[in-house]
Amino acid sequence: METRDSSFQHKTMTTVRVSTRDTDVTENWESIYSTPLPHRAELAKALLLEHEIPAVVINKQSSSYPDIGWGKVELHVLAKDAILAKVILENEATFS
Repeated sequence: METRDSSFQHKTMTTVRVSTRDTDVTENWESIYSTPLPHRAELAKALLLEHEIPAVVINKQSSSYPDIGWGKVELHVLAKDAILAKVILENEATFS
């Protein structure tokens, strides 16, 4: 019988620290960016995290037909950070 080491961790698992600031989960989140391309939302999220703005990607695409691209992917930030986040994306994002 084969035994497995209980301390084994899957290599693709990563822990992401959203921000160095305390984030209240009861605060309102606002959608500031929408795209049909998930990788663009992830790039925008990474840019905001560099500026210590907590961001979350919400995938609203149809999982039944992923190749067709029905739906969109949204990037959400806390409402209090929304204006600054939009300015950062407008001035610093280079993907198009």
